[in-house]
Amino acid sequence: MPADLPADEDLEAGLQSMAELLREADHLTPEAQKALAEIVEELGKALHSASISSEEAKSLADSTAHLVRTLHQKQDQGLLTAARDRMKQAITHIEYEAPFAAQIAGRLLDTLASFGI
Repeated sequence: MPADLPADEDLEAGLQSMAELLREADHLTPEAQKALAEIVEELGKALHSASISSEEAKSLADSTAHLVRTLHQKQDQGLLTAARDRMKQAITHIEYEAPFAAQIAGRLLDTLASFGI
């Protein structure tokens, strides 16, 4: 399975580009676009400064990118649920070593739910 973000790409920059995808998702309300994009950008900054292995950071960034792409492409609910579950697993793997990044990632999932997504 190919990674969503290239291994050599800076995670913060990669998540910045994912935030831009959210801002372009015309099926989302402007409020949802803004809120979700800001959280993804914040996550990129948190992962950049977190003291976790690059593999764990990349796993969470990839899961986030996968979720954003699924949302951006208006995939069916089953694919969105699978992407959400993948992200929950990635959060679980980093929550003890990088609780701040895990909290931000969890906030992304909570925000999706608050918008009924």
